[in-house]
Amino acid sequence: MKIQKRVRNLTYSQSIIVRPTINYEKFGFKMGMLHIYLREGNIDEIATRVREIEGIEFVEVHIGNSDIIGKVLYKYSKELLNITSHIRKTRTVEKLVWSEMIYRIYSKNNPFQFTKKVI
Repeated sequence: MKIQKRVRNLTYSQSIIVRPTINYEKFGFKMGMLHIYLREGNIDEIATRVREIEGIEFVEVHIGNSDIIGKVLYKYSKELLNITSHIRKTRTVEKLVWSEMIYRIYSKNNPFQFTKKVI
């Protein structure tokens, strides 16, 4: 009972955020990442526009190589082609690179995966 109360308190304080996650692969979707490099422009405005494209699950603004990274979901390569073509039409986009996820391997050393005692 103590663990349930701790988890409830951590959830209530938003120290832990619980979100249902869809297993897109079970529905036949492919997943990938779009790395968008900007020449100039309002990064927030461009990220918001990219987020509104059908097939984009989320976007993140980054410091480093690419300015915006977006997760893309698609069933057919033609859908990915349409998404990337739409983004490339934006005048302020200098370069767009994409990659498709083949599979994921979780680390055994992740400090946030509680496999033993929780708190």
